[in-house]
Amino acid sequence: MIEECASKSYNERLEVVGLTTLESRRSRADLIEVFKILKGFEEIDENLFFKRHVSNTRGHSLKLYKGRVNKDVLKYSFANRVGPSRTME
Repeated sequence: MIEECASKSYNERLEVVGLTTLESRRSRADLIEVFKILKGFEEIDENLFFKRHVSNTRGHSLKLYKGRVNKDVLKYSFANRVGPSRTME
C-alpha cells in the first residue's frame, strides 16, 4: 500500500496514482479484446462470441448482435458484457 493513500477514499487514491476506476479499466480491456477478435489479431473464432449484423442499407459491417441468456453464469460472460443490449431478430 502507498503510505500517502492510507487515509484517502477510493477516488482520492485513484487521483494520487493516476488511474481510472476498475470498472472503466475492465470495460476498456473488454473493448480492446473485441476489436482484436473482430480484426483477426487473436486466433479466436468470432462466431463463438458474436453475430454480425448483415445488411446492405446503412451503417457498417461491425454491428454486433447477441442472443438471449437465461442463466446467471452467462449474464456475466465476456460476450454478454461487451455485446449490445438488443437481441438479433
